[in-house]
Amino acid sequence: MRPLLICLTLSLFLSGAVRAEALETGVFKMEHLKASRAASIYSLFIVPGPEAKVVVQDDDNTLVIRDEADRLKRFRSTLKRMDRKGTLALGIFMRPVRYANPRTLAKQLAEILIDRFQHPLRLVPDIAGARILIMTTRPQYAVLHRLAQRLDRPEKTRRGLP
Repeated sequence: MRPLLICLTLSLFLSGAVRAEALETGVFKMEHLKASRAASIYSLFIVPGPEAKVVVQDDDNTLVIRDEADRLKRFRSTLKRMDRKGTLALGIFMRPVRYANPRTLAKQLAEILIDRFQHPLRLVPDIAGARILIMTTRPQYAVLHRLAQRLDRPEKTRRGLP
């Protein structure tokens, strides 16, 4: 019984050591977005792993994140679209997608609305989470939300079939 207990303890310890090694540290210096808003995007859109650590450094507008490499990669990609000039006063919204492919819906929304909005519009689709991260003003989001409701329908109702 004792050797089995030792083997179980050793395997649990080793699996924890391997998992800890899979964590990486990313340092993200914000140019236009506040680090605290970027931390909100990370926690709500990327969803940190169970062992993640997120530290906001307001003095130099930097975000330091220790998490799994794939999450940091997704966040880096998301930041490229969100941390742009003119986005400081914009709200960040997350819209669930029920039926459509989030990437397709985001592309449709951008094509329809991009020239009609006075303020910048940023859309980042999340296929795995079936949602779209949207950065825009509240009034513009209301318009986008109504349009998304009309476009995000089951295939039969989009074609006009009963």
